[in-house]
Amino acid sequence: MLKMGESLVCMADIFISYDSDDRARIEPLTNILKAEGWSVWWDRDLVVGPRFDEEVEKALNQASCVVVAWSRHSIKSRWVRDEADIGLERDALIPLLIDDVQPPLGFRAPQTAKLVGWPEKTGELDRLIAGIHMLLDKLRPTSSIVAYQLYKQGMERASGYNKWDTNSAIEMLRHATDLDPEFADAWAHLAEASLNSVIFFDSDDSSLLDQAEQAVTKALFFDPENITAKTIYGRLLWTPGTGYKSREALHSLEDVIRLRADAYQAQLWQCVIFLHVGLSLEAKHRLEALINVVEIDPLAHFFLGLACLYLGQHGQALEHHARALALDPTNQVISLHYPGTWLYADELNQADTSIQNARKMGADDPVLSSCEALLWAKRGEESMALDACKRTLDELKTNKPRVHTHHSFHNLGSAFALVGKPEAAIEQIRNAIKSGLPSYTLFNIDQHLQSLHQEPEFGDLLSELKVEFKDYQSEFGDPQ
Repeated sequence: MLKMGESLVCMADIFISYDSDDRARIEPLTNILKAEGWSVWWDRDLVVGPRFDEEVEKALNQASCVVVAWSRHSIKSRWVRDEADIGLERDALIPLLIDDVQPPLGFRAPQTAKLVGWPEKTGELDRLIAGIHMLLDKLRPTSSIVAYQLYKQGMERASGYNKWDTNSAIEMLRHATDLDPEFADAWAHLAEASLNSVIFFDSDDSSLLDQAEQAVTKALFFDPENITAKTIYGRLLWTPGTGYKSREALHSLEDVIRLRADAYQAQLWQCVIFLHVGLSLEAKHRLEALINVVEIDPLAHFFLGLACLYLGQHGQALEHHARALALDPTNQVISLHYPGTWLYADELNQADTSIQNARKMGADDPVLSSCEALLWAKRGEESMALDACKRTLDELKTNKPRVHTHHSFHNLGSAFALVGKPEAAIEQIRNAIKSGLPSYTLFNIDQHLQSLHQEPEFGDLLSELKVEFKDYQSEFGDPQ
């Protein structure tokens, strides 16, 4: 049975596009294709509720091959035509006829397998299977079928963005590279899963960062143009271990985008760094464009929510963060930061509930304690706020830095500012800057830091940040 929030979609070899009136006729075909060792996505009856379109679209985009069954019913179906069109655009379409009909214009390929009268008449079944074999063998990045299956399963697990799924993904991808040591894509995604684990979940396991670096090196050795590996290389420059080399990371990701204009992950993480160096408006515009391409990516909505938050657009921030959690309710990264969005919107009870929900999900992180400190400070409970600040600082001392540790320092600075401790507040804002959040635009408009604007030290700090921000804006910002 599926758990709450678990996706029904997996990375299938084959997506079968058909009309629901033909379901009984399609089921025997799926069994034959599965017997060939392929994974098949076809059972739309399992997809219910408001996420139907999203789940189908995700399955369609992730499948390696799109088999469209033309029948007297499906030639009239707008859905089947749209799905066939996507398969055609991706050069992944395998058509077949199960009725003696003329496919719609644009889909009358001569290589269409004829299974008219299926399943009573098998017709050109061998031709269909051979065509699928030819397409999948061409697309499969390894000659080892077992390594490929482990790779696909690892990719699916890695999309979960929680500690347990990420660890499972790492093990699967490790096995895939053991089976095929020259499997560049598996090395690249092993690097990605390892990096995600070390920066989001297993901060004390330094071997994971070493593994990410070694896996990237392997991937680029076997495939110097591997886009995933190049993207991870750029991301590795922007970690606590490398001292957040923001400019170098942005240049590296920009190189990836020059190679591939549709390099989605490179664009996404470029936006993440934009957010942290003060280019919040540029990040917002580019994230909006990315969401127009991949509407159902929870991380894109989450980061767009952060962009809105940093621009003082709290209503929009709440909207996008709610959307992100609706798309992926078990995503620990999103859950960690959702309380902060409620805090900036002055919805304190909602923030309290969000903190508790994140803790119940196992998201044990100093950023939640820092949110509690800010919550108590906003409620005017100085003693409780200071206790939470001390607890957060103790947690930060006993945990190695994670990629989002700067948000804990930011929240602490805000809490100290609200309870009238300007020196402590400025110290924590400096810590946030040193640990990867040198955002002039954020600190300049932050409602919780307004009392610090009368402090000369804070004014000097903002002036320093503004100079750096102008440099980033000149080099990477959108034309004015």
